[in-house]
Amino acid sequence: MVKLAFLLRPGVLTALRFAPAAAAGAVLALTSATTNLVAIARGASLGFIAASIAAALFFQRSDVRTHGGVVAAMIAVVIAGLTRTGAPYMIAASLFVAVAVACLRAPLVAARLRASGVSADGSTAAATTAAAPALRRSAVITLVVVGGAVAGLLITLLPPASRLAERAAARFGGDYLADDDTIGFAPNIRVGSLNRTLKSDRVIMRVEGQPVEYLRGAVLDRYDRRVWSSTRAESTVDVVTDAPPERTTTRVLLSRAALAARAQDPRWFLAEDACDVRTPSGKMKIDAHGTAHPDPPGNAREIEFARASTGRTCTTMLPSPAPPNGNDVAMAEKIRSELTPIALAWTRDAKTPAEALAALARELSKMEYSLEPRRESNVDPVVEFLTRYRRGHCEYFASAMTLLARAIGIPARVVVGFRVDEVNPFTGASVVRDRNAHSWVEAWTGQRWESFDPTPIAEVRALTRPSRWEHVAEALSFAWDRMVAFFVKLGLLGAGLLSGALAIVLLGVRWIQQRRRRGTARPLASTSRPLPAFESLAAALARTGLPRDPSEPLERYARRVDASGTSFARDAASAITLYAEHRYGGIQDEADVVRTLETVSSRVTTR
Repeated sequence: MVKLAFLLRPGVLTALRFAPAAAAGAVLALTSATTNLVAIARGASLGFIAASIAAALFFQRSDVRTHGGVVAAMIAVVIAGLTRTGAPYMIAASLFVAVAVACLRAPLVAARLRASGVSADGSTAAATTAAAPALRRSAVITLVVVGGAVAGLLITLLPPASRLAERAAARFGGDYLADDDTIGFAPNIRVGSLNRTLKSDRVIMRVEGQPVEYLRGAVLDRYDRRVWSSTRAESTVDVVTDAPPERTTTRVLLSRAALAARAQDPRWFLAEDACDVRTPSGKMKIDAHGTAHPDPPGNAREIEFARASTGRTCTTMLPSPAPPNGNDVAMAEKIRSELTPIALAWTRDAKTPAEALAALARELSKMEYSLEPRRESNVDPVVEFLTRYRRGHCEYFASAMTLLARAIGIPARVVVGFRVDEVNPFTGASVVRDRNAHSWVEAWTGQRWESFDPTPIAEVRALTRPSRWEHVAEALSFAWDRMVAFFVKLGLLGAGLLSGALAIVLLGVRWIQQRRRRGTARPLASTSRPLPAFESLAAALARTGLPRDPSEPLERYARRVDASGTSFARDAASAITLYAEHRYGGIQDEADVVRTLETVSSRVTTR
């Protein structure tokens, strides 16, 4: 105990009041630095950090300060984690829990040290003990009023500030300024931009029901200066998607990480043969490439559909992609002149477009798959991939096949989406991570668009095989996402009503317990150890010349103290009588008794 005597120093416990807020701030800073934390989450988290600081500053009672500060900081940490779960956040949140536990335990340890007679410098002295801490109504008021007010102010101010900052960054960086969080959403994708994404384990989607191997997202038909873009995304038609639930066989759920990504061009991810589609709003938009867009754009959490290729009879088909036009064969003449000899050599035995495309895919699949492709800034990356290094990831394979097909007059384009090849054994759902982002080819064979994947899939699977721990972490994240989705569906009013009902139930349980405790209160056994607070008061009185004989009844001791004529005599006698009523009659609340004994003991000690 002597080693822990530093807890009795006034500055230590004062610093611990603000430790939860500081730890929560560190978690928020780390989460903001490692992910695109939306402005609403930042504002709400900062609001409750402010509430934690307010509890430490303005409340006089130690139990309110301690519990109010810890609970407010804990809410801030939870809100910071609603956008993304990952190793940095999990480690930071675990350290926060350790700090919170330490802050809750420190006052109790300090009280026990005082009760044992240990002083701040390690010497022994009679002291008081703290009452058992409990979260009081004032802490709840702090959380609701202060936290809600500050969070509301920050939620109002941060979104426009974020938009201004993003617009300024876009003006500075140009149209192609996009990080890897926007893959599958961005309208412009530079060849090679997937490098970091293909190394990320972040969960993007989960697929339940009938499995699907490819989820089709963006279709890119223009290649200019190493950047693929789409020319038909703006020409859309409205489609009704109100298929009955029993008609659907597959459901795709976007994770919180995907929903929080800066979606420049939000879209649904569907199987190529999707039919009988069902969306939350009952409608969506389809562009000329056959890409599905949410309507309204923000309502893109989940989608259900069936698949025509499984032999199922579909009642509602999606519009087919438009036939090719000039954009599907266009390419820079310099690139065409370099790639045409390669394409002709690889397809010399082909007699139809389908045979030529199969030959291109076969030759490309002989090249090496790598997440670290070599590049030179003055050479086109696709030409460089085919003529020099012959190694790269799916972007290079798909881009190369598309341009090779165009070089011999076959309309082709790049498709960006995800390959689904991971199933979590704990949840049974297919898991789609950042590293499952994939590019393949759609080419026109004369009658329709057909898909080709020239990437060596066996090498991809060898590099992306999940570990058992990843399955466990994903299952926990899946359960967390489900809980968050439940509260999102409730809406603000529903969540408020549920929280209010829960609070009423908890208050009712507490009221019943208090009534039962008061009704069944029993006197303490005469052999039980006296309260440390009374022992401290008795020791203080003994130092003033009023010691108590162990066999002396408390009532007689109180009368003798009262007759001593000292300045504290009446208060000390009243405190001893109050303690006697609690010890032998069980008619006083222990917290009130301890508080009174501590106050009187302090007066006697400092007289």
